[in-house]
Amino acid sequence: MVISEKILHNSLHEVCLYKEGIFWIAYEQSAYMISLVKELKATKKLVKKLNKEVISVGFPDSSLDKTISMFRLKERRDTLVIMEADSPCDVDAFLKWKDCTEISVPHSGAPVIQQLTPLQNDNETGVTERLLAFDIGNSTPVECFLFLNELQQSIIKK
Repeated sequence: MVISEKILHNSLHEVCLYKEGIFWIAYEQSAYMISLVKELKATKKLVKKLNKEVISVGFPDSSLDKTISMFRLKERRDTLVIMEADSPCDVDAFLKWKDCTEISVPHSGAPVIQQLTPLQNDNETGVTERLLAFDIGNSTPVECFLFLNELQQSIIKK
């Protein structure tokens, strides 16, 4: 599922979660609805493909059942959970919350996953250099997970 599909909602009561790696991510109004019941750090990024800022929140898979218990479960699949809130999303409050959230800018030392390219002849030293160059202290858990996954895939491909 692409981001343009993930940010759509069928109703103001709907809360959607998408599994991405070991995290569940909520986008746009779902992110707002989740943030009302769970203290999470919101991330806002410019999605160039959509020419739009998109806000999201995420949490680990281990917190899913507790999060679901705060809503009415409508549908649960391996990579998608659809829930329903008692009250509809307050669109004005959502837009104000989104507007007040600073856009995320990659930290100078943290590589952006989309910019990572596999090294030609990536050997142990190349993996070590890439690992040492990654700024884990200024990266989100999702960025760390994706970076480690990329390293693992480059090793497996050998």
